[in-house]
This record gives sequence, structure tokens and C-alpha cells, in this order.
Amino acid sequence: MTDQERIEALTTNLKASLALNNLRQAQLAATQKKKSTSFLTRVKKFFS
Repeated sequence: MTDQERIEALTTNLKASLALNNLRQAQLAATQKKKSTSFLTRVKKFFS
């Protein structure tokens, strides 16, 4: 394996893990949003 090939492999791995990270963050954000909206809905129902 040449240095160039090693660098390319590392770059690919890095890009892949960054993409996965972004997906995970997006999923977390989505679930957090759902939780907070349902919480707000319950609060509104409680006071209405």
C-alpha cells in the first residue's frame, strides 16, 4: 500500500464517519424536537 493509498483510505473512512455522525445528530435532534413538542402539547392541554 502506497502512502497515497493510505491517505485515500483514511480520508474515505473519515468522510464516512463524519456522515454517520451527522445522521446520528440529525436523528437525535429529531427525537428531541418530538419530545419537546409533545411536552409543550401536554402543558397546553393542562392549562386549557
